[in-house]
Amino acid sequence: MQSNTVLNQPSNPGSSSRTKELPFTLSDVKAAIPAHCFEPSAWRSLAYFFLDLGIIAGLYAIAYSLDSWLFYPIFWFMQGTMFWAHAPILVPFHGWRISHRTHHANTGSLDNDESWYPVSESKYNQMPWYEKLGRFYLMLFAYPIYLFRRSPDRVGSHFMPGSPIFRPSEKADVLTSSASLVLMVAFLGALTYQFGWLL
Repeated sequence: MQSNTVLNQPSNPGSSSRTKELPFTLSDVKAAIPAHCFEPSAWRSLAYFFLDLGIIAGLYAIAYSLDSWLFYPIFWFMQGTMFWAHAPILVPFHGWRISHRTHHANTGSLDNDESWYPVSESKYNQMPWYEKLGRFYLMLFAYPIYLFRRSPDRVGSHFMPGSPIFRPSEKADVLTSSASLVLMVAFLGALTYQFGWLL
């Protein structure tokens, strides 16, 4: 997936734009954040997880009790927001965590950014119409393709432990995420088959 940014290439390849130095460093910013913000808490994480599940369940209860087509657009928007951060939309946790870390460490880099890197004007002009459509206008539909195949010009998958996105030490985490998603899909499929639920 990419942003809809197209970079104009400078007419003089040797020229560079002037940048202004910031009056602080990344270390200064990190030092200004209280230490307790960097301490992981499994209980706090679980509390947020169950809060999210409660909101999701509550939205289903409201939709069921109202049973009104006027509420459904609100329901879709709110549930889409809630589900975006969870496994039910088939995002592999560790694969996404690792590639997202790479993205934030290299934001905007043509060579090293994982997902939202800009496109040069010459590259944009060479793209076929369907690639422009997918990259810049139908990103929601291109998202599953991105998870399975990454961005164009990048090799690998968020689901495969041997993908070049990951370090050798991260392969077990990626395998755990992918296996968990397979089990979840199998479980939901079995429930749907057994009870005829439309999940």
